[in-house]
Amino acid sequence: MINMILQNTSLCAIVRDEEINPAGGIVDFVRSIVPFVEEAIIVDTGSKDVTREILLDLVEKNPNLKIFDKKWQGYADARNYSLERASQEYILVLDADERLTREDLTKLSAKIKENHQATFFNLGILNILTTGELSTGSLWCGVDPRRLLKLRTGLRYETSLGRYESIGYDKEEEYGNPVETEVMIKHFLPDVGALREKQTGWYESENLNLVSPSEVPSFPKWKALNPQRKNYVFG
Repeated sequence: MINMILQNTSLCAIVRDEEINPAGGIVDFVRSIVPFVEEAIIVDTGSKDVTREILLDLVEKNPNLKIFDKKWQGYADARNYSLERASQEYILVLDADERLTREDLTKLSAKIKENHQATFFNLGILNILTTGELSTGSLWCGVDPRRLLKLRTGLRYETSLGRYESIGYDKEEEYGNPVETEVMIKHFLPDVGALREKQTGWYESENLNLVSPSEVPSFPKWKALNPQRKNYVFG
């Protein structure tokens, strides 16, 4: 692939009802990242909009894109399913409302070449609010820093309290020394009110594993395009 930047890397993403989202939707997600990685694994966990159909259409233009289906049984289950289908040496996990620039990908590629023996690389997260305000780090306590990891036996996700995720290896000695990077994943958010409704209506809901996100009344508010998206260039 002429445009490929991250060689030997599998993008692993799980999606559900992502036709539109604050970062520009599933088409924008694929166009922004898939052409620049060796392999892209996207697992649909039960979309009720046209996300699944859109992905199938995109496969024709992206031969490195592989689409799988997995009944929703929680975040860790879905993410581990995606990891199990990856074939490349490294794993990059992104959500459909997150983006990396070409410069970000180039920096990651250089870090890998310089530190090929490293087990994982730490990436930051830059949260972009509709007002243009920026914050760093995870919005959800208990989530490990985002990482680009080597694919090894024992690599897995765990989830506690329904939503909070951590990723690692079965054995602590598998970690080795982490490599810090300057790369920040750009995470586009809905407005503050919608974000609160998403937290209470979805992440903190007792029905988290019983209903689809699109069945929650406040869902359209979470998915509205973040106007700041136009100020960033990806792909």
